[in-house]
Amino acid sequence: MVFQSSPVTSSGTITTSGVLAVQHGGTGATTQEGAANGVLPPQTAGTNGYFLTTNGTTTSWGPITSPGSFPSGTSMLFVQAAPPTGWTLNVANNDAALRVSASGGGGVGGSMDFSVVFNTRTIPLVDHTHGVNQGSGHVHVYTRANSQNIQHGQQQGKQSANDGLSGNTTGAALVNLSVFSASQSGQTTGNTMDFNIQYVDVISCTKI
Repeated sequence: MVFQSSPVTSSGTITTSGVLAVQHGGTGATTQEGAANGVLPPQTAGTNGYFLTTNGTTTSWGPITSPGSFPSGTSMLFVQAAPPTGWTLNVANNDAALRVSASGGGGVGGSMDFSVVFNTRTIPLVDHTHGVNQGSGHVHVYTRANSQNIQHGQQQGKQSANDGLSGNTTGAALVNLSVFSASQSGQTTGNTMDFNIQYVDVISCTKI
């Protein structure tokens, strides 16, 4: 504050009054809130919820942004029933497994549903044939009455064509049968295997 042409030359009292404006080093206000508003950037309804920020030279009001927020279009998995706020469900990704790929993510493939592959299923037995003189000493041993059909794989019920065979009998039973060329026909039911593994359902969502 500068006083010029004052009548006080040596000692005395000077009384001042009024409000000192900001441009003169004051706040331009008589209350704490008014003083703060006098020195802060202008406040309007559009700055509601903003915070005081700076660009290194000038202070201003700026919006609050969530740290680490995901950009629009980001895809993620969630272990919950419905997409969180701001995300949309990818309905095309359904009943599928996850595959780790070094060439990049986002690809899809396959045709069988997860719940179909990993379930209790019956594995059929595969038909096969024996060539002439296949293997060394390839022998199937049976005990049967001479009136019975020759079986290839007695427990599996496979019919065999006896293209070439030799055997010896004891009474009414064939004890030893060596098959040189036999082809089987018919298909029996295989073993039931349980692939029903445990799993956790997730949903695939994209950031709006």
